[in-house]
Order: sequence, then structure tokens, then C-alpha cells
Amino acid sequence: MEALRRSQSEGLNGSDLIPSLTMIAFLTLRNMSDRMRRLSLLAVLACLSAPALAQSPPGTSPIPDRGDIDVANAERLALRFPGNQEMTGDYRIGVDGTISIPLLGRIPVRGMSTAQLEEVLSRRLEQMTGRSNAVTVEVAAYKPLFVTGLVTRPGAVPWHPGMTVLQAVALSGGMFRPAGPNVGGPAAGEVEMARYRRAMEDRKRALAALARLQAERQDSTEIQVPPALVTIAGQKEAEELIAAQKTLLLSRQRSFSNQLSSLKRGMELAAQELDGLREQGKRVAELLQMQRDARQRLGELQQKGIVVAQRAFEADMKVSELEEKTANVAVATARVQATVAAMQRDTVVLTEERKASIEAEIDRLQKEVSQLADEAASARQAYNAIAGASIAAERGDRIEIIYSVVRSDQTGQTTMKADQSTPLKPGDVLIVSQDFRAGE
Repeated sequence: MEALRRSQSEGLNGSDLIPSLTMIAFLTLRNMSDRMRRLSLLAVLACLSAPALAQSPPGTSPIPDRGDIDVANAERLALRFPGNQEMTGDYRIGVDGTISIPLLGRIPVRGMSTAQLEEVLSRRLEQMTGRSNAVTVEVAAYKPLFVTGLVTRPGAVPWHPGMTVLQAVALSGGMFRPAGPNVGGPAAGEVEMARYRRAMEDRKRALAALARLQAERQDSTEIQVPPALVTIAGQKEAEELIAAQKTLLLSRQRSFSNQLSSLKRGMELAAQELDGLREQGKRVAELLQMQRDARQRLGELQQKGIVVAQRAFEADMKVSELEEKTANVAVATARVQATVAAMQRDTVVLTEERKASIEAEIDRLQKEVSQLADEAASARQAYNAIAGASIAAERGDRIEIIYSVVRSDQTGQTTMKADQSTPLKPGDVLIVSQDFRAGE
């Protein structure tokens, strides 16, 4: 706070104070509890975020307003179609940079802002329906960015407009600091090595489960051994993990097959009942027509006085009985038809829900595999950092924190140096590492 008051009297801006305040903050945070550390980090961010965003460092451009951000940086878009509620909802952006909308088809969104996409969708909808509609587009969820290296909690971090390197590091739990006064001690190194082994074991299991789900998606009974699993587990352990997953795969496939078979058998029985009802209805209709003809002849004879009224009444009763039976057969037929339709619908729903469940599980495991890889890399880097810090402390070297941002676009990946005030984009990978400079 004293540094902030001095900056106001000397005319310094927030970005000039970032290095000194950050160093003071991290030295102070080392002796705080976890709760106080989180609160203090938020306080530092509140002081630094606005000035840092207002004045971007040389060689960088400010983050554009949300309305100008490429919507392809989003994971999901919330679309509102007035008067077309069946089209309104959240849409996931595909890897090809498109969204699939009922009636409108597949729409490319890469390179568009929300305002531009609104205009395109409104124009396309007007061409399809002949009515003018103002479509609303909002970003439901941005792609996360990923922080790896010397941070407390490496992995995915939710992105928001204006996010900087300093904020991403804070959301990842701040800079990694080994517990205890002896930062290079063996205990801290053992903790990080245990974290590395745990992450690698979890990653092996996730890769094996992912391979099983991919086989299940293709309705295959064989699971391909992923090369990545062989690399980290070895051929023998990889095959053992896949064998265990194959048992689960066959069990799930049998369960799904039994459910389909049950529905199919039910539809076959219902179809047989439907055939019987239709045959019965045909016979009743023939009898009814015969009875109506006979009643008509009795009516003619009654008019001539040949047949008494009692005979005509009895004929009317038979006609009524057959008409009632015809109605009952029609009701039973409609009921069985509804049952068949419901079973057909259940078959489609069961199949689609299974596909959706598999896709969702694959998506979750792919993210988990990536996060576990980051966790393992971070633990390994932390272990190396502890060893390096111990050597550097003995030699009196100065530790320098290095930030690198890996950014992907249509042309490929670009790695660039960054500092604490560098703005980040959705999907960026922030790498936090350290270097040692000889002490003066």
C-alpha cells in the first residue's frame, strides 16, 4: 500500500509497479495460510488489473471488446431465434469452426464477431422463411486457457475478456513454492515426485478408458492399444490395461444389446397382436355389412306386413352389437399401434442417448488426459526447480521467472515471450518456467 501511495505522488502508473509489487507479494505470501494467501492474491489483482489493461506492454495489442472477439474462440454459443423456439438454444462450435443449426444447416463462424454472426443468421433465416427476424448471439462459454509449469495448480483456467498472465497465474494458485524453509530439501522433492507418479498412473487409466470408448463408438469388440499408452506404460502394462477395459467394453455392449433385443421382441409381439386385430376387424366388418343388408330386407318385408316388428328389433340389436365390436377392435388396434410407436421411439432414444453419452465421456476423458499430462509435466518441472533452486542457493544465483505463451491459429502454433501484463486469448497455453542468473 505504501508503494501505491508513493506512485500517486510520483505520477507512476500501475504497470510500472507490477514487478516490485509482485516480488513483495510473493515474499509476503510465503508465510501466510492458504486462505490468507488467496485473499491477498485477489487484492493484488484488484490493484494491478485495471492499470495493466489500460496500458499494454510494447509489442502487444490490447484485448478487443467482447463484441469484436472471434466467436470461434468460444466453446458454446447461445442463439435466440424470436418466433422459432425449436431453434433457440446452446450450440457447440465444431473443430472445423462451424455450428450446425436446424433448418439453416452448417454455418462457418471462424473470423466473425457476435454482431457479424447475428447479421449472417438473420439474413439466412429470412431467406429460408421469408420473414424478417433479429437473431441474438451470445457467448455461452469461452475456450479455457491452460497454465503449466511452476504454478500451484496447473491445468485449465476459465478465460474472460481482458485476462492477463498475472491473473492466469493467480487463478492457478500462484507461483509454485515448496513447503518448508528448506526449499531444496529432499521432502519437497519427494512430494513433487509422488505427484508426478500419481498423475502418470491416472493418465494411463484415462488413456485406456478413452481407447475403450472409441471402440464402443465404432461398435467394435476390439480395442486398439494407443501408442501414447505404450510410450508411458510400456507394451506389457499397456496390453494389461486394455485387456481390463475390453472386459468392461463387452459387458456394456451386452447390456445395450439386451435392451435393444427386449424392445425388438416387444415390437414383434405387438406386430403379431396388431395383425390379429386387423384380421378380427376385417371379419367383424364383413358380418356387420351382412347384418345391415339383412336388416334392410327385413325393413322392406315389415313395410309389406310380412314380418312383425319384433324381428326387426332383434336385427337392430345385432347390428348394434357388431358396431360396438367394430369400435372395440378399432380402439385395441390404435392402442397396439401406439405401443409399437412408443417402442420404436424408445429404440431411437436409447441409441441416441448411448451415442451422446459416449461422445460426452470421450470429450471428458480427452480433457482429463491433457490435464494429467500438464500435471505430470508441472510436477516434473517443480521437482527440477527444487533441485535447481538448491544448487542456485548454494552458488548465490538469482532466479528469474520466464513466461511463454503458445498460441494456435489456422496457420499453426506460435510461441512468444510474455510478461505479467501480457493479455491472453482463449485456448492459449501459458508456460511458467525459471532460469538462473549468476549473482552479482
